[in-house]
Amino acid sequence: MDTTFVNQELEVAAKRTLTHIAGSEDTLKPLYLQPDRALFLAENPGIIFKVYMTGKALQREYAIAQKAGAMGVPIPEMLGFEAGPPAVLAMKQVIGRPLSSRYPFAAKEAGRYLQRFHTIGAHPPFSGGHQQWAAFISWWVQEETEKVMRHLAEIPWLLERGFKVLAERNIMALRASSRA
Repeated sequence: MDTTFVNQELEVAAKRTLTHIAGSEDTLKPLYLQPDRALFLAENPGIIFKVYMTGKALQREYAIAQKAGAMGVPIPEMLGFEAGPPAVLAMKQVIGRPLSSRYPFAAKEAGRYLQRFHTIGAHPPFSGGHQQWAAFISWWVQEETEKVMRHLAEIPWLLERGFKVLAERNIMALRASSRA
């Protein structure tokens, strides 16, 4: 994973939470990176950190995880939530096998847990603060569209930079071949 674009503020928040929980520092391995959120793994203690610039979604996730656990749905051990900003949700890493047709009992069991989980239900306010599901979905689509548009705006710059690098390589290759 390209870690050049790690939001330092997110990483610092995860490290601060790690020190608070484990009492020591460790290297964080980025698992997922976006400008406003990240997922890190502290491998030695086996702790996962979800870090978001805004905390509402993580706070809600933490609350729903607690409800799910109380209903008998297996969840990772929750180690803590810090509202931030940035907000950090820390949990123990769960190591297992992906669901597969080779393990039909596991798939059925996961289905039962998923069915149980869905009895919790979605209740407002949703993660965007909306009272209606349709308004939340509309807001979310708009947010994601804006992110895509920002990335699309970077394409000409990336292409120009790439063409310059290729041109420089071609010139260097021509020079090297003319010397031979």
